[in-house]
Amino acid sequence: MSREDLKNERHDEMLRVYEERHIVNDSIRQITRPADGELGFLAENIADWIAKDMERLLSPISPNRDKADGSIATRTRSRITNTSTSGAATKHAASGSASLAQDVSNLAISHGKPAQIDAQLAADIGKIKKWTATNGNYQGSEKAMYDPIRSFIVYVARRVKDRLSRPGLSEKVRDECRLILPVEVTDYKPVDSDDSTRIDIGLVDTKYDAAIEMRGRASYYQLCGIFEVKTDKEDVAGAFVQLYKYSRQLFAEQHHLRFALGFTICAGDVRLCHFGPSKAVSSDPMDVTTSNGRRAFIQLLVNMSLCDDSQLGRDPTMRYLPALNCWEIDCPDDEDEAGPSRADSSRYYFTKVICVADRLFGRHTRCFLATANRPAKKLKVDESLEATVVIKDAFAFAKPIASEDDRDAVKTLKKIRATFERDNPGSIIYAKIVVGGRVRFKRGSRIVEDTISTMYTGVDGELLA
Repeated sequence: MSREDLKNERHDEMLRVYEERHIVNDSIRQITRPADGELGFLAENIADWIAKDMERLLSPISPNRDKADGSIATRTRSRITNTSTSGAATKHAASGSASLAQDVSNLAISHGKPAQIDAQLAADIGKIKKWTATNGNYQGSEKAMYDPIRSFIVYVARRVKDRLSRPGLSEKVRDECRLILPVEVTDYKPVDSDDSTRIDIGLVDTKYDAAIEMRGRASYYQLCGIFEVKTDKEDVAGAFVQLYKYSRQLFAEQHHLRFALGFTICAGDVRLCHFGPSKAVSSDPMDVTTSNGRRAFIQLLVNMSLCDDSQLGRDPTMRYLPALNCWEIDCPDDEDEAGPSRADSSRYYFTKVICVADRLFGRHTRCFLATANRPAKKLKVDESLEATVVIKDAFAFAKPIASEDDRDAVKTLKKIRATFERDNPGSIIYAKIVVGGRVRFKRGSRIVEDTISTMYTGVDGELLA
């Protein structure tokens, strides 16, 4: 099969998947609304201030300034650790979040002075105007849209940093926030890509006090979002098909990714897309040629800056440790009678991945060769840990309560272990489970179980898709 034939085949496959799996629900924009209520209030406050300031700067040219904008199967993620030797469980206690009320009230009392017009701001606003003044299809090439879009994102990041850097917020609160910035290189193939596709614009996140500058040639592992750009306002399906192709690789390269976020831009219409294990959900268009559409896009970017890591799709129970050049993972240890609040876990370390989640949809099964021994020093690039266990991490169809679920993989493996240990099978080789259970983590001030129902549940308990 020629390269062109393979490319066409993949395009047809993604088009079919788009037609079968894609739904539209504008509530999905709330997926990144900060889980902490006080941070949510702060995000609204900052977005409102940024939007008003942008309107002041754009008002002379914006053509549509006053135009108005217009049952889930429960799947449970389980993590199983198998080995031929026993492992000890340690208590994993989630610390409660401190109240942000005073911090937020100190910062939200006043919006402060509007942005001062310096050379950089004037340049950014000039580029943004080229995009927000779009009427119908974008009059220019696709590549000509990249700079205005990136300038919009940088403008928001600059203002977010300004607000977070002012007196009134504790360092602890600031450390939970981030800046969302575009990748400097556009229309490029990430170094860890397994095919020839090129992404239009990538997003990365940095510490809130990092320099405001576009980041270099980011890999899929480093991205927190991808934009697919089209000049044609009606080429929505084409944009999503391209986005589907890219987003698959986010799951393959980010071993802690539970869901992925992407964006399509068709002329002036911005859509958020959420890729979960079973479906893709996109928002209604945010039309940046209108003040309401700009305000909605700004709010989304600010929410991404202030929300929990888990609300960007990352699993907080898995962490890459740059100082050791390896991954750290907490494996839950559930007993059959355990309720959703149980938090016992064992901690392991790994470098070797023997199964990656290289599919856009499905159970997103990943397998790691790991050890309970924390490395004493930083590992070399090609250095591996001496593994003693195999960790399987996957979503699975399951009942809400583990003790009532006959299909629960952890429960089944524990039964096999108990039976073989009792009957002393001798030379029979089998997977001996050490620990295993349903993945839980802290979101805001609550401990949540990582199910698809949880994934699509808003901070107020509302169903988002």
